[in-house]
Amino acid sequence: MEQALLENRIWIWRFAICEQKADCFEFWIAGLYRGGAVPEGLKLYSFPESDWAVFSAKDPLPGSLQALNTYVWQTWYPAEGQQVVGNGAAALEVYSAGDMQSPNYECGIWVPTVRPQQTADDSAETAAAAALLGLL
Repeated sequence: MEQALLENRIWIWRFAICEQKADCFEFWIAGLYRGGAVPEGLKLYSFPESDWAVFSAKDPLPGSLQALNTYVWQTWYPAEGQQVVGNGAAALEVYSAGDMQSPNYECGIWVPTVRPQQTADDSAETAAAAALLGLL
């Protein structure tokens, strides 16, 4: 496994995939897929096209991300009338390079969204996917 991570430069992890399933919560430590065969012991996660709400925090970990997570799920999500996306999309934690204990350290949470009045077709027409690719 370590060799596959090194050969595919996944040792520089910048993401965590957080997926709530019917019977469990999965947390994946992730890196960018650069194409080619998926090394043994690793899995490829594909995000369905979705609208995304992007939140960022600036402060040391883990406190900044914990506070942001609380805000997103307990305050913003219910207040904005958002619903958990039923298309299998997972939330994404994004970590910048650098000292995670620095007061200037930046991280974020990206959550797939759908407003109650939106249809799947409306959601698919947004430019959120382009923004996701631009940041990566």
